[in-house]
Amino acid sequence: MPGEKIEEETYSLIFRSLKHPIRRKILRILVDKELGFSQILDILSIDSGHLSYHIENLGDLVRHSVNGKYELSSIGVAAVNLMSGVEDVPQLLALTGKVRGKKIRSVLMGAVLVILIISATFNIYYFNSLQASLKKNRDASSYLARDLHISVFRATNIAYLLRMYRGGLGETEPNEDNIEALIGGVFNEMEYAWSFLYGLRDLHPELSEYEKPLYVFDEFIFRTFITFESHGGGPTVRSVLDNLLAEAHTFGNYSIPLTAFKELAQTSFQKINEWSSEVVESFFPLNRTRLDNTVNMVEELQGILDQWIEKYS
Repeated sequence: MPGEKIEEETYSLIFRSLKHPIRRKILRILVDKELGFSQILDILSIDSGHLSYHIENLGDLVRHSVNGKYELSSIGVAAVNLMSGVEDVPQLLALTGKVRGKKIRSVLMGAVLVILIISATFNIYYFNSLQASLKKNRDASSYLARDLHISVFRATNIAYLLRMYRGGLGETEPNEDNIEALIGGVFNEMEYAWSFLYGLRDLHPELSEYEKPLYVFDEFIFRTFITFESHGGGPTVRSVLDNLLAEAHTFGNYSIPLTAFKELAQTSFQKINEWSSEVVESFFPLNRTRLDNTVNMVEELQGILDQWIEKYS
């Protein structure tokens, strides 16, 4: 059954992750706290390569907090609880060596057995609850992906932008009178899209296999349509269009931002919309392979946009 398979995979992940003492130490020091990579490095006194290897092998037991530091995931907390229960056994057995009499030894062994049974029952219940929670997250992510696509579609649909950001005045194409409102409309809708994408990332803290593509999508929208500076300090689509509009205000000539906007729409808008549509399909249901393909689409889009930025900077 699917539920049994999920439980088996969860148990397998926990026991595989706890095989190495360094990984067990990492889990212990993250109990009830968040630590950065360098802080963990100082505590363990190992080189960064080894720490990266062990964090990677902990898989879904750790995650990035909202502060960008490492913390225990829900599965990680369960693993620490299980680890604590197992480590209590030698201590209890050591007590039996100091106390004379078979009766006391039997009582202690019975107590150990009861503790392990209770611990196992609790963890099975906890894992089942966790899987139910993850299912809700997956369902919610599907709707967030859909809303992301709707916002991107609006941002890249000239007819929609003319209708919404020019008050339904009946224009059929961009012109020097409406270009400023259209550009503002693109940025507004992309900000909505970015907020839905941020929600997607927030819903999947335990699903590390989706972290990389979601991070790529986040950076693509944020560094293209939201912020005014790229990672390398260079211009973005937003900063280029804003600068062109500022010059148009100064000289009273909107032909250049109009030309730039039309070229951006012709070369990129359809491809951006296709990308967001593919993202939606990747979440109905979650499909890692399909999601990886959308990363390739982002890389292609970034190349096209970089050429446009270079031309109009």
